[in-house]
Amino acid sequence: MTAVNHVRKIDHVNIRTDQMEESAAFYQRLLGLHRTVPPGLTGIEVVWLCDSGGFPVIHLTEPLPGEKRFPPGDTGRLHHVAFDCHGHDAIKQTLADMGVPYEINVVASIGLRQIFAIDPNGVRVELNFTGD
Repeated sequence: MTAVNHVRKIDHVNIRTDQMEESAAFYQRLLGLHRTVPPGLTGIEVVWLCDSGGFPVIHLTEPLPGEKRFPPGDTGRLHHVAFDCHGHDAIKQTLADMGVPYEINVVASIGLRQIFAIDPNGVRVELNFTGD
C-alpha cells in the first residue's frame, strides 16, 4: 500500500550553531534573507532568516548542551540544504566577494545550473537555478 503524500514543500531548515552572527551574516549576504526574532521563544538563542515574503526559511539555534561537534569538512547528519534560486551570476559574484569557495555543476538535460558552497557551520548549501 502506498502512503498518501501530505507534503507540499520544505517549510524550513534548522541549523544548530555556536557561530550565530557569522551564520546569520552568511545567509543574509548570500541569499538576501532578512533577520527576525521568532515570537514566543525564550531560554535559547534563536534567529530566523526570512525570505522576501517574510517566511522564515532558515532557523538558527544555539547548540544544546553536550551536542556533538563535527570536524571541518564533515557536513554531519545533514549532507546539504537546497534552495530554488534566481540571480545565478549575482550569487556567484556575492560568493566571490565574500571569499567563499564554491563549485559549479550544470545538468544541461534538464536546464539546471547549480552552485555549491559551505556555510560557517560546515553545512553544504546547494543553490539551484532553472531558466536563469
